[in-house]
Amino acid sequence: MFALTTSVARRSTFATFNARRMVMNPTAISNTTSPSSLSALSTNVASFSSKPSYTERMEKTGRPVSPHVQIFAFPITAISSITTRVTGAGLSVGVFGASTYALVGGDVPAMMMCLGSLSVVGPVAKMVCTFPIVFHYLSGLRHIIWDKNPSMINTANVTEQSKYLFAAAGVLTVGAGLIPSS
Repeated sequence: MFALTTSVARRSTFATFNARRMVMNPTAISNTTSPSSLSALSTNVASFSSKPSYTERMEKTGRPVSPHVQIFAFPITAISSITTRVTGAGLSVGVFGASTYALVGGDVPAMMMCLGSLSVVGPVAKMVCTFPIVFHYLSGLRHIIWDKNPSMINTANVTEQSKYLFAAAGVLTVGAGLIPSS
């Protein structure tokens, strides 16, 4: 494999050297370039572009493909970290959307009251809006506590705190969704 890679690298270096020489001296094209060397160069370039993918090479050799996200079980700590980032991005998009709606003349509080007062959609809409706020806020509080007490950051504590974080956010979200709109 190494010898093949080295010979390909030498050929490509030689082709690059010839191409530079031809650009610097246009008369060198008639002296050194023949149709057979051009066809060899184009064949070389074509072989690089038709290289099989990683998955195709692994199937050919019978070896398994590297573990994929679908079979990897994320720890609860990773899930809470990803959820914090996603809720932060979602809150940014929501604030941008509401402010854009307000800038074009929409009445955001009236729209929210209308959504909240619908019988079936209202509680679900409130929960969809509440979960990112509650989760991101509680996660921020957790990080402030960690900043003040770095000794609390170990695998056992962080895993337990992540479970509590999801539980608290879920309870507060359901509670907020069930509060009747006035």
